[in-house]
Amino acid sequence: MNKKFITDQYIGFMDNKRVQNVLKFYQSTVNIQELYNLWYKNKEYIVDKINIKAYDNYFDLPESYMESVSFNRLSIKEKIVMEKMNDFFKNQEFIYILPIFIIDKSNNIPSGIYSVDFKNKVLYKYKEFERQNFGMEVFKESFNICISYFIDLNESVFLDGELGFINGIIQIGRLYENIESVAKEKEFETYSKFVPQQSFTHKLGINCRLQLFIKNQVLRGI
Repeated sequence: MNKKFITDQYIGFMDNKRVQNVLKFYQSTVNIQELYNLWYKNKEYIVDKINIKAYDNYFDLPESYMESVSFNRLSIKEKIVMEKMNDFFKNQEFIYILPIFIIDKSNNIPSGIYSVDFKNKVLYKYKEFERQNFGMEVFKESFNICISYFIDLNESVFLDGELGFINGIIQIGRLYENIESVAKEKEFETYSKFVPQQSFTHKLGINCRLQLFIKNQVLRGI
C-alpha cells in the first residue's frame, strides 16, 4: 500500500485544526528532548529535592480528612489491587501521577473519595460520595471502586519539563494495564468511560490546573 493512498484516504475525515494542535505539541516536546541531555547534566543540584518526592513521600495527602482505612481492613481482591499499585510505584524512578479512589459499594471501605498513603498502607477519605447525586453518566450504575488517574502538573514539569507530561501518560497507561491484568487473573470487571474533565475534577475536590485528569478505571465485582 503506497504512502499517498494511506494519506489520501483520511482527508475527508480529518479535522486539520486538531492535527495541527497535535503536531505543535509534538514539536514542542521534540525541541525539549533535544535540550534534555544538557538539562539533565545540570540536574544534580536538585537531586536532594527530587529524593524528597521519591517513594517515601510521593503523593500529596489531604491536610484534613474524615476517616482513614488501613489496608488490613480490605477484602482480598481490594488488597491485591492496592499491593499491585504499591509494587508498581516502588519500581518507578520518579512518580508523575496522582491516583484518587472513589468508593461506591464496598463491605470494607465506607463510600467516599480517598487519597492513598501507599507507604503506610492507609486510605484517607477527604470527601463524601453519593453516586445518585454525582450527576454523571459514568456513575449511573453501581460499582465498587473507581480509580481516577491524574498527572501532577508541577511535579512532572519539575522532573522532566514538557516531557514529564508524556512520561505521566505512559506511567498511567502501564499502571492501567497492570490493574487490568489483575482483573483478568482474579475475575472481576474493569472498564473506563468518558467524563467531562474539568467538572469531574472539580467534583472530586481537585484543582484542575494542578492535577490533569487523564482516565478513569472502574472496578466491579471486586
